[in-house]
Amino acid sequence: MAWLLHDLGKYIPGFQAALRGSKTSVDHSTAGAAEILRRAAGLDKLIGQLIAYAIAGHHTGLPDRIGETGSLDARLAGFDPRNLDTVWQREITPVMLGLAPERFAEPGKTASRNYVVVA
Repeated sequence: MAWLLHDLGKYIPGFQAALRGSKTSVDHSTAGAAEILRRAAGLDKLIGQLIAYAIAGHHTGLPDRIGETGSLDARLAGFDPRNLDTVWQREITPVMLGLAPERFAEPGKTASRNYVVVA
């Protein structure tokens, strides 16, 4: 899912203006992190949180969770999803189900998938 959402912020008009030569700097990675956090639910929410860190840090390094500047919480608080051009929803179809491995569902229960463990 990270691959699909990591550049979601490129749908912000300011980023498109930068591609056309504007000197405006636009954070294009927080949008994807915000979207996965908004959509992932249940057991997938934990995996969604991990993916959100990877998305948010794919150019600048992994952010801290909390803090005044640069943390994931601060970046999310400053992000307004209304800045995204809604055309992305017709071009990208993120599915936020099944992010967590099946074996996370019930501790102690054998998963139906076959896993190979490499030592």
